[in-house]
Amino acid sequence: MYTLSVLVLPFVLLVPDRQYEVRVWAFDKQKDGTAAVWKGRTDKIHGRPSEPSSSPPWPPNSIQAIANSSTSIWLRWENPRFINRRIISYTVRCSPAGTTNASLVSYYTSSSLEVLLERLKPFTHYELAVQSNGVDTAGPFSGTVEESTLPDRPSTPPEELQLSAIDSSSVLVSWRPPLEPNGVIISYRILYTVNLSEPEQQWRNLSEDGGIFSTEVRGLSRGTRYFFKVGSSTKVGPGPFTPVMDVQTPLPMYELDIHAVTGIIVGVCLGLICILLCMCFSFRNSKSRSVFILCACVVF
Repeated sequence: MYTLSVLVLPFVLLVPDRQYEVRVWAFDKQKDGTAAVWKGRTDKIHGRPSEPSSSPPWPPNSIQAIANSSTSIWLRWENPRFINRRIISYTVRCSPAGTTNASLVSYYTSSSLEVLLERLKPFTHYELAVQSNGVDTAGPFSGTVEESTLPDRPSTPPEELQLSAIDSSSVLVSWRPPLEPNGVIISYRILYTVNLSEPEQQWRNLSEDGGIFSTEVRGLSRGTRYFFKVGSSTKVGPGPFTPVMDVQTPLPMYELDIHAVTGIIVGVCLGLICILLCMCFSFRNSKSRSVFILCACVVF
């Protein structure tokens, strides 16, 4: 006896050319209704036996997707609720969520109730559906389920590294996020050196948050060539660095030496004082001489 919550219920795997009686009751919590009765005979088999039904198989039920790694997802399902044909295999359709590019759609085949979808892209959202396959026909795909692969290290370096000397002791470094971050970028690492043959561990380094795309490197030597490279990291780990780029800090056109300037000012002041003193003495001497000559004239 079946309890119906739908208005259509197929009966499958019945014996050909046999009389059947079907009774249907409607009931509620208080009482049962009157049965509706149908009597009929299944069709005879003419020629070679065939599948119990000519309709395509129903899609699988209870589909579940679980991320297995950054490049794989486990997909599991159950047999259809109603088996109207013998199912020999299942086909899985896998595509990035929202894509309209048919070349990005992949298909997998499984003879069991699960399949490991591999060679997927890290940190990517996928739409998945499953189809039941009979001997000579395929059924419709199920509704889609969605799942994302796990994050991974960045597989490409940051983009558009640019260097610009601000003055004789500082350089502006700027970049763009990597094309394939494979997760959320949490930090950038800036390495720089004056000796390109030095091991990477000996390069000086700076770190910036994942949302920052430029930094000013200070305290550099004037007139010196520096080599820079930048890398990014997700929570899984660091990715590759950019190719090395170089920049040279300029020589200063003119820099004031405070001690030299002070010496010059003091020297100038002393010189002026000496000149004034000399002028004063000279003036006093010339005045005394004029008085002496005047007195001599009076006497004579």
